[in-house]
Amino acid sequence: MTITSPVVTTIMKRRSYLVALASALLLIDDRTRSSTTCDALLAPVVSAFRLRHQQQQQHQQQPAKRVTVHYVPSTIAIGTTWGTRTCTSTSTTRPSLVVAHGWLDNFLPKPYDAEADAAADEQRRTEYPEQYAATYELLSRSAILPSDTGTDAEFIRPLLKQTQLECREIKVVYDANVHGWDAAAFHSKVDGCGAAVVIVKTDDGATVVGGYNPKGWSGLGGARPSVASFLFYKRNGGGGGGGGGDDSEGNRRIYQKLRKVGGGGLACANDDPRGGIYFGPDALVIPLQPGPRERMAQSKLGPYFERGPDDLSSILSGGAATLEDLKVWVGVYADGEDVPYSGAVLDMTSG
Repeated sequence: MTITSPVVTTIMKRRSYLVALASALLLIDDRTRSSTTCDALLAPVVSAFRLRHQQQQQHQQQPAKRVTVHYVPSTIAIGTTWGTRTCTSTSTTRPSLVVAHGWLDNFLPKPYDAEADAAADEQRRTEYPEQYAATYELLSRSAILPSDTGTDAEFIRPLLKQTQLECREIKVVYDANVHGWDAAAFHSKVDGCGAAVVIVKTDDGATVVGGYNPKGWSGLGGARPSVASFLFYKRNGGGGGGGGGDDSEGNRRIYQKLRKVGGGGLACANDDPRGGIYFGPDALVIPLQPGPRERMAQSKLGPYFERGPDDLSSILSGGAATLEDLKVWVGVYADGEDVPYSGAVLDMTSG
């Protein structure tokens, strides 16, 4: 097909437009369309090409810029050098410096620093001590507060190292011999009070044991997990592994801690308002149910709390005992002060 048209002649002079021209010519039937009709169809194409050509000529008269990228730790700085034509822009305004922080750190991590990592871990342990398993270490007697003097808090205080109650005054919130040996009385006193220490004495007067519940009780049912929970018992002499003997300050250990094992799950296994005290399902259970067995306690170590350096099967002699005394100690908080874990907690095994 031959078309003699000034429009077509103009387009054919530029090789870069041949593809667009071929597409437009496919619309033309030489048996029915005249050259004038062809010009009408192709006129918009030519106008667009001419506009683009004018823009390119104007752009070539402007100074070009070269983009350079400089890396510094945690920062990407994007700068612009004018003059050398390595890339083009329609803007005539010198762009400002653009800084992007931190996004390359995951790709280019800092070299490992053992000392810095140890310091960071120590800081985390200081700020969030109960995200870690209980320490076997005890506080020295110099940590005893004036309010502890002359009470059971004198021997409780050394047990509270790396807990939320370490530097806080504590008080008795529940005394079974005063408030009653039943679950309802127990929950009416301890629910919403936060972290708590349980102290029990058996009827033989020779056994003193207990446990630390970092999440306390709320009476909302379910379990309250914590990897920082522990049991403790009075030792006959020192020595042995797992924290027996003297502590780091030379103080003789009187009480031995038993850590939670298997993660934090079921540290407080039962927060039912009709139930009593459950460290694990079986490690130290004081049901506080009415009747002739209301003072009964039972214990089995191993599945949920460790056996300790003395390889105990139970924290109570014979696995069960009748209690003479039962008290629960909690932190002292000012009016309006937030009490950690005073309500519901997420029941997850990580603590």
